[in-house]
Amino acid sequence: MVVSQDLAIEEYVLDTPKRFGASMQRGLKMAAKCYTRKDIGSLKSGDAEGFTLIFCHGLGSHKEQWEPTLFRLFTMQNTENPGDCSIREAWAFDWQSHGDSGVLNRSALISRSTKAATTKPNHLALREWAAALKEFIHSPRMAGHQLVLIGHCVGMTALTHAISDRRICPSIKTLIMVDPIIITEQAWKADLEKREGVMNHLLQETSARPDTWDSKEKAYVYFSRRYPWKQWNKEVLKVFVDEGLQPTSSGGCELKCTKEQEALHFLDRWVYAESTAHISRLSQDISTHIIWGERHDNVSKEMQDVSLEPFKHRVSQTTIQNCGHMIIQEQPKVLASLINAILTEVRVADGKRNGKVANKL
Repeated sequence: MVVSQDLAIEEYVLDTPKRFGASMQRGLKMAAKCYTRKDIGSLKSGDAEGFTLIFCHGLGSHKEQWEPTLFRLFTMQNTENPGDCSIREAWAFDWQSHGDSGVLNRSALISRSTKAATTKPNHLALREWAAALKEFIHSPRMAGHQLVLIGHCVGMTALTHAISDRRICPSIKTLIMVDPIIITEQAWKADLEKREGVMNHLLQETSARPDTWDSKEKAYVYFSRRYPWKQWNKEVLKVFVDEGLQPTSSGGCELKCTKEQEALHFLDRWVYAESTAHISRLSQDISTHIIWGERHDNVSKEMQDVSLEPFKHRVSQTTIQNCGHMIIQEQPKVLASLINAILTEVRVADGKRNGKVANKL
C-alpha cells in the first residue's frame, strides 16, 4: 500500500440510489476515500478557495490506483506552493462492483445475477455509478466546493453521464479526461463489425483469466509477467495487488471485483457514444482537458480523430509518451505533473477573471 506521511486519509461508505424499477428499498454501497493535507486539519478549516478533486478509476481497477498519482500531485503542490495549495481535498471512488465497493455489494450482485440467470446477464450498468456520483456531487457535503472532475476510461464516462445536465451543477470548474473513450454513434456504426468483435474478445478473455491465487505475493508475480500488467509502474502494480485483492476462506486471495462483473461491462456498448455527445455539449462552457497515451491500444487514432472533430477546438489535448491507454498505471508521475499544470492554469485564469493578482505558481 502506498503511504503518505503528509496526507490525512478518511474512508467512507456511501449509500447510492436504487436502480430504476428495482424492488429493493436501497441501492448499493459506494466506497470512497477523502485525502486532505494534515497541516490543513479538518475539512472545515481547509482552503475554501482550493479545488476539490473527484477521481474515478477505469474498468477492472479501483480507487487506490490513483494514489501514486494523487500523492505525487499533493507533493508537487506543497513543494511549489507551500502557502497556497490549489487543492482543498481529493476524493476517489470505487464503482459499486469494483474494489471495496465490490466486496460490500458482493451478496447483492450475486443475487442480481441469480435472478437474471433465466433471462439475460444482469451486470452493474455504468449508469448506476453515474447516478451515485451525481448524488454525491449535488450533496450538501459538496456545497461551496469548486470541483475538478478527473476520470480514466469508464471513470470519465461515468462522470460525464453524472453531469450531463450542466445547468444544475455550476460548481464544476474543469474536466480532466485521462485517455477517455471518445467515439460517436456514427463512428461506432461505421466500424461496427470490428468494434463488436473487439468487445466480444475482451469479454471472453476477461471471463477466462485466473481470479484466485495462493497469496498476494504469487498474484504479484503472475501479473508482473503478463501483459498488460508487466508494463505498469511497479508501485502502481503493488497497489493494484495490495488493494484490489481480498483474502479467501481457503487462505488464498481473489479479486475484489469479480471477473464476471468486469467482463459483463463489455455488453454496455452504447454508453460511450452517449458520453461523447455529453462531452461535446459540456465542453462548450466547462474547461476541458484530454490527456492521451502515445500508444493507441484501445480506440484507433482514426476513430478517435473522427469522433473528436466536432469539438476538438474546445478542448486542450496532451499526449504522454511511452504509455498507452493505462496512463495512471504506466506513467503516474508524468500524469501528476500534467494535472498539476492544468490546476495551476485554471487557478491563474480564475484569479484574472475575478480581478485578483494571482500568486506565482
